[in-house]
Amino acid sequence: MPGPSGTTTLTGANAARRQPFFSVFNYGESHSFMTREPDDVVVAERLNLLQPGDFHDPAAVPLPPYHPDYPEIRRVWSRYYDAVTQIDYHVGRHLRELEEDGVEDNTIVVFWADHGTGTLRAKHWLWEQGDHVPLIVRYPARWQHLAPESPGTTVEEPVTTLDLAASTLAMAGVPIPSHMQSQPVLCRPQAATPATATSTAHREDVLSGRDRLDTRLELVRAVRGRHLRYQRNFFPHLPYFRYENSLYWSEYIRIWDRMARSGKLRGAQRQIAAKRKPFEELYDGATDPYFVTDLAGEERHQQSLTEMRGQLYEWMIEHRDLGLIDEPELHERAAGGPLWEVGQQLDNYERILETADLSRHGGSQHAAMLERAGDDDSAIRRFGIGPSPAWPSASSTTSRPKRHSKGGLATPRSASASPPPTRCAASALIRRPSPRLSTRSNILW
Repeated sequence: MPGPSGTTTLTGANAARRQPFFSVFNYGESHSFMTREPDDVVVAERLNLLQPGDFHDPAAVPLPPYHPDYPEIRRVWSRYYDAVTQIDYHVGRHLRELEEDGVEDNTIVVFWADHGTGTLRAKHWLWEQGDHVPLIVRYPARWQHLAPESPGTTVEEPVTTLDLAASTLAMAGVPIPSHMQSQPVLCRPQAATPATATSTAHREDVLSGRDRLDTRLELVRAVRGRHLRYQRNFFPHLPYFRYENSLYWSEYIRIWDRMARSGKLRGAQRQIAAKRKPFEELYDGATDPYFVTDLAGEERHQQSLTEMRGQLYEWMIEHRDLGLIDEPELHERAAGGPLWEVGQQLDNYERILETADLSRHGGSQHAAMLERAGDDDSAIRRFGIGPSPAWPSASSTTSRPKRHSKGGLATPRSASASPPPTRCAASALIRRPSPRLSTRSNILW
């Protein structure tokens, strides 16, 4: 029963009839739009449940090391904590409703969010702050045998919200379809008696990704283990922070922009303002809880870097990660059908991924990239370097691109055509480092 605050009760008429129910409530008070609204509007419409003593003092709120200490940025964080407190009031009301309806001891409660905080370096990016979300599961005593751990325990294994689907099915005793990637990590499988309930599923790592967001093209993938986080930037020639008009509706973003342009950012604050990204990033949350110290360039972490890169590539191949195909072309290949089928029909996916990885090796793979810039498959050309394949001349006859039997597109060629002097985006990835600049990677202006 999704709905805003006050529109319905948690269990409704089902409680009176003692019928099973499944209710979902979504609250948007902590959404990033709160950073774009006037403060009086935020207080009146997003924080209307708070008591005078609930509000957080901007001067006292903890700031992450990647945000500069500035009054407006402190105000944004204090309002975020205020909004989280507002959500606490909503959750408390729902728990009281369960008790009042007499179903508290027979209801499993799950609390989660859809992404990280709506602040700079979080929601719109694939760092830890972007996809680390709260997740709490409350099992009443009579259903404790289904809980993966005892009450009050913190589960250290990685969990993805994708697992909510399989876990919910397991809670209801419904068989989990074999094709589901979701796993019941939040619930032991149902059993005839608590004593015979089998152990819960576990994950060694979870994968996440960032693609186009609004008008900002991007292709990043991440592997998160118990402590280590590996990130692969397939478009390192693009900066972390890309312009989007709506971002600048927030005063704190405009302030941050001025500080970045005037060279006032320090330490971890400077990372998101970099003009280029490294090909790979590696963080250790055990010693670096904010995930701001990139270990990818350190010799002692090369084995972990190689292993996690291998995990990512194996996953991409197995599931046919479609981020490697340009989005408009992906829809053209699908021709109105499911995008999933495009990946299943590809018989050269490994070659596409291999081509996307060539630039990571630097100049040693320059010749291979030049060769693949002339490939018949535009998904491979996308990650090549050099002149585009010959285009038909103005006087030649053109036709619609031919579709490969396995879903690829072949660009028509003409013997009289002359290639335009354009270069693929990957051409920005291989260039001689400037002696005036020093950075962790060789991706420079």
